[in-house]
Amino acid sequence: MSKKIFLASTAVLVLMLTASLAGAWGLEKIKCKNPEAQKLADKTYEILVADVTKESYKKANELLEKAVAIEPDNDMLLVELASGYWEYADQLPKETREQKKLRLAWFDKGKAAAEKALAIKKTAGAHFWFAVNLAAGGEMKGIMQSLWMYPKMVKHSKKSEALDPEYLFGATSRFWSEVVTRVPDLALRLVGMNPLIPLRKIEEQMKKNPLFLENYNFAARYYARMKKKGKALDTLEFVLKTNPRSAANKAWHSSNVYAQSEAREMWKEFTGKNYPER
Repeated sequence: MSKKIFLASTAVLVLMLTASLAGAWGLEKIKCKNPEAQKLADKTYEILVADVTKESYKKANELLEKAVAIEPDNDMLLVELASGYWEYADQLPKETREQKKLRLAWFDKGKAAAEKALAIKKTAGAHFWFAVNLAAGGEMKGIMQSLWMYPKMVKHSKKSEALDPEYLFGATSRFWSEVVTRVPDLALRLVGMNPLIPLRKIEEQMKKNPLFLENYNFAARYYARMKKKGKALDTLEFVLKTNPRSAANKAWHSSNVYAQSEAREMWKEFTGKNYPER
């Protein structure tokens, strides 16, 4: 790989990993052998099903840490903790050097939790959240200081998709779609990416899981990138008209609420007007 392609590839991957996941999660009920650890895991589930704010993740992470202390060999707990650290840190400000250092510390904790999970069992979640936290930390350090991360990020993201292409209801599709929506065409060509593949996969996920609203937001960004403003707005309108708590899977409810607030912001970004004005 030439230096030019290597630099472009790293810039692409760091950007997509740090921008593609907010509010898009698929929490599962964690199974523990120890009754006390199970109570803590169940409480975590209850908190995040109700809300996915920074404060909720802080509470949930504290409970997960206690559960991990009781049952350190539970890879599900560790994967959820790796996810929770990222979700919490991603909602922190990052304008100043000190703020970036604080975020980096949380991302490093998320990466460490994912590494521990991988040592126990190699799962899609463990690989995925390792890559996410690694890349998010890279953003805090700067692209030039993070070049060495590129091969590792690619490896773990590919392993995640190979183990479970459906992980988090299309996380890898959202992952790659963010590249196309945010990165210049030249960089996409340099890394040999087909910009249509992520869109097709997201559309497949929308058909499979029509009430998981976050995928629609990513599709809308994609359509806007393709200059299909009408289709982008129609997609956002579906999100805004859908009852966020209508999904049978209660773990989607808080994520869907988040997706609706995001869709309103995107609507204003695309139109300069408040929904439903076009």
